[in-house]
Amino acid sequence: MEKHFEIIAPAGNIQSLAAAVKAKADAVYFGFKGQNARGRAENFDEKTILKAIAYLKEKGIKSYITLNTVLTDNELSLLEKRLKILSAYPPDAIIIQDFAVLELGKKILPDTVEFHASTQMGICNLDGLRFTEKIGLNQVVLARELSFKELKYLSENTKLKLEVFVFGAMCYSASGFCYASLKEQRRSGNRGICAQICRHRFNNNYPFSMKELDLIEEIPEFLNIGIKHFKIEGRMKGADYVYTIVSALNELKKDLSNKGIERAREILKEYLFLRDRGKGYFYFPENKKIFTEKKHSIQIEAGKVKYAKGKTITFERENPLLKQGIRIKIGEKASTIIKVNKNIVTLSSFIPAKKGDKAYIFPNKESIKGIKGIVNEIEKREVKLKINLKAEITKNKLNIKVFTNKKVLKEFSFDIETEQAKARPLNSETLLVKLKSPYFEIESAEINKNNFVIKHSVFKEIKSKIKEIIKEELNKIFNYSPDIYKEYPPFNYLNLKENCQILPPVYYEKIKTNDKCIIVNNVGQLIFPNEKYTGKFLPVCNKVAAYFLKKNFKVKGFLKPYELEPTKDTPHFVVRVKPEKLPKNFKIEKQGEIYLIYKIN
Repeated sequence: MEKHFEIIAPAGNIQSLAAAVKAKADAVYFGFKGQNARGRAENFDEKTILKAIAYLKEKGIKSYITLNTVLTDNELSLLEKRLKILSAYPPDAIIIQDFAVLELGKKILPDTVEFHASTQMGICNLDGLRFTEKIGLNQVVLARELSFKELKYLSENTKLKLEVFVFGAMCYSASGFCYASLKEQRRSGNRGICAQICRHRFNNNYPFSMKELDLIEEIPEFLNIGIKHFKIEGRMKGADYVYTIVSALNELKKDLSNKGIERAREILKEYLFLRDRGKGYFYFPENKKIFTEKKHSIQIEAGKVKYAKGKTITFERENPLLKQGIRIKIGEKASTIIKVNKNIVTLSSFIPAKKGDKAYIFPNKESIKGIKGIVNEIEKREVKLKINLKAEITKNKLNIKVFTNKKVLKEFSFDIETEQAKARPLNSETLLVKLKSPYFEIESAEINKNNFVIKHSVFKEIKSKIKEIIKEELNKIFNYSPDIYKEYPPFNYLNLKENCQILPPVYYEKIKTNDKCIIVNNVGQLIFPNEKYTGKFLPVCNKVAAYFLKKNFKVKGFLKPYELEPTKDTPHFVVRVKPEKLPKNFKIEKQGEIYLIYKIN
C-alpha cells in the first residue's frame, strides 16, 4: 500500500495559513478577496498572496490558488490583472471552474504552473475525467457525491491525479449545481457568496442540512485504490480547526494501522467545535444516513454567570470548557479568556454581564502557539519576483541578462577586473549563492565557460542593479492595464428552437446520445461528437470561456445559463439522495439518477 499522501489544508486568512504550516500540511489552498468559491472568507490581498506563496515554497509546502468561480465579462479585466500578479511569483497550481481562467492563465503564467479542476466543475464520471485530460488539467478535485466503488472505478481508468475531500462541510446539492441561494437571495454559490439556504429551518426541521464529512478511517482504503491527495474543507473556519485536522491526518502518515487512527481520533476530541459528522456518500447506496436534524452551530454553552466585575467573571460552577485562549461571548460582546481559576475567569477585555446571563464559547483563530510569529514573518517580508539570469564573462567585462519565464526584463554590463581562478572559476552555483536576496529569487543561472573569479564588491553591484530592475518590474505588474481579454470576440446567447436532446446536469454512468443535436449540461458531455450547444446548467458567462469551447470542442452556441438568469424552471437543488422529509412548499422531480427539487411559490 502507498503510505505517502498529500494533506491539502484550507486557508481563509493568514492565521489559518500559518496554522497549516505549523501543523505540517503538504499544500495549502487559498485565494484573493473575491473570485473564489469562499468569497465570504477574509482571504488575501494581492501583495500578501505573493508573500504567502514565497513563504510556503521556502517551507517545502505547495500553494494552490483558488480562482474557482464563474466569471462574467465585467470580471475578465480583474482576472487578467490577478493572473499577471501571480506571474511575479507563481504558485504551484491554480484551481479553476471557469474556462476563462485556463485560457488566460496559459498565456500569462509560466508552464510550471499546474491547473486543477475545482469540485465546482462537477466531475463525477469518466467523461468528465477525459474532458479535463483533453484540456490539459493536471489534477481533479472530484465531486463529493461519489461512492467508494465509483471512486475506485474512476481511479482505475485514468492517469490524472485525483483529489478528494476527506473532512469538512458537505453541500446538499451536487457540486456546482446548487441554485437555492441564487434564487432566494441572488447570492450564487458558483460566485463564491452562498447564503447556505440548505442550513435553514423549514417547517421546524432541517431537511436539507448535511452531516459534515469525516473519512479519517477510510484513508487506507483510498490509498489502496491509488487516490492520495486529501483535501480538508474549511476556508470559513478558524486556525485552530485547520491545525487540529491537519495534525490528525499527519498521525496516519506515521501509522496507517488502527493505532494511528485512534491517535488521530484523540486529537480530534481536543477540538470542541466539530459538528455532527458522517461518511457522506462513501458507502452509498448502502448507507443513506447523510442528513442531520440538528441546527448547525459552532457555539457551545459554557455556563451561567454568577457574578461579574470588570474583566473578571464568576460562573455558577467550574467547567473544563473554560480554558485559556478560548473566545467567550455573553450577549453581543466577546472576549478572550486569559486566566482561569476554578469557576473564575479573567478576560482580555470587558464584557457587560449580569447574574443569570448565559456564556458561549467559540474557537479562537489565534489560539495556536507559534502562529503569530509565522504571520509576522509573512507580513514583514518583501514581495519577491522570480527571475532567471544569463551571464557572459570576459577578461574585462561581465554581461548579465535578467528575464522571467515569458520575457526579457533588462540587459546590463559591468567593466570589471578579473583574476585567474586558482581553483573554482565563476559558475552557475556561485551566482545562485552570491546573489541571494530577499527581493528576488533566481530560479536558474547560466554563465559561459571561463577561468575567472571576481571580487565580492561586484556581486554587491549586481544585486543592487537587479533590485532596481525588480522594483521597476513589480511596479509595472501591480499597475498593469489588462488588454489580452479585449482581443476575444463577443458572443450572444441563443433562443434555441431546434429539437435537441437535453442531457442531464449530473450522471454517474454512461448516457446515450442518439440525437444529432444535443444540449450539454455537464462538462463531460463536451467531448461527445454530436453537434452541441451548452445548456442552462453549464455556466458559460463570459466571452473568453465561450471562445475556448468553440475553439476546442466546436460548440455551436450557448443558452443563457441559470447562473445569469434564474427562471421559474430553475431548481433549488440537484441531488442524489431524496430527502426523507420534504417541506410542504417544495416539490421533487426525478431525472435519471438524480432528483431536482423546486420551491413552490
